[in-house]
Amino acid sequence: MIKIIYEDNEKLIVDKKAGQLSQSGKGMEPDLVSEVLNYRKRKGEEVYAAIINRLDRPVAGLVLFAKTKEAAAKYSKEVQDKGSISKVYEAYVYGKFDCKKATLTDCLIHDKLNNTSSVWEGDKQDVKEIGDAKEARLDYEVLSYDEATNLTKISVKLYTGRHHQIRVQLASRGHAIIGDYKYFQMANEKLGGEAISKETFDGLVRKCKLRRNTIALAAVELEVDGQKFRTKLK
Repeated sequence: MIKIIYEDNEKLIVDKKAGQLSQSGKGMEPDLVSEVLNYRKRKGEEVYAAIINRLDRPVAGLVLFAKTKEAAAKYSKEVQDKGSISKVYEAYVYGKFDCKKATLTDCLIHDKLNNTSSVWEGDKQDVKEIGDAKEARLDYEVLSYDEATNLTKISVKLYTGRHHQIRVQLASRGHAIIGDYKYFQMANEKLGGEAISKETFDGLVRKCKLRRNTIALAAVELEVDGQKFRTKLK
C-alpha cells in the first residue's frame, strides 16, 4: 500500500519503499507507478500519473507524481532547468570522511549493458571521446560518525541527476553505502590495505536492518512549489 505524503490538484508526493521498482519491470512485482494509478482509479479520478523524479529500486524516499499532462510538462521543465524542485538525500556509509562537508565533482560513464556507472579517471581532454560521459556534482555533509562501527551518516544535495550518482561518487572515494553490494568492490579498491571484509559489511547491513535489494540511502527531503516535504532514512 502506498504512503501518500501530500496531494493537491496537480501533484502527488509518495514515500517509496526501498526495494520497490519506480516503474514496471520485467517481473510481476507491483511498481510505484501502478500503485498510484490504482489509487487514483479507486478514487474515481482520471487514471493518469507521470513520475517526475525516479529513484533506483534499492533507494527509498520521496517521489513526485504529476496528476495531469499540464502538470507533468511544468514539473519536468523545472527539473530540466534546475528550477524550484530540489532533493536532499541521507545515507549510512562506511568509513570516516576527511572533511565534514565538501563538494564532489566527477565525470561519470554509464555502462548500460551492465547497468553500472564509473568515474572517468583519465585525461579530461580524452573524455570527449566517451559518448555517455557526463559531469556529476553533489554536496555532502557529515551528520554523525560512530567510531565503534566506522559508520557515518551523511546528507547529500544533488546538482545533477546521473545514473547511480551518489552511490558511485561515494564508492569511488572508498565510502560504500551500506547494503550497496553493486559498488562494494569499487569502494574496497580505493581502500586498498584498509579494505572492509564482506563479513563486516554484512554485519553493518544487519545493524541497519536492511532487507534484500535495499541500501541505506533515501531521498528524505523534496522541495516543490515552494514547499518542503520530509521523510526519514529508515
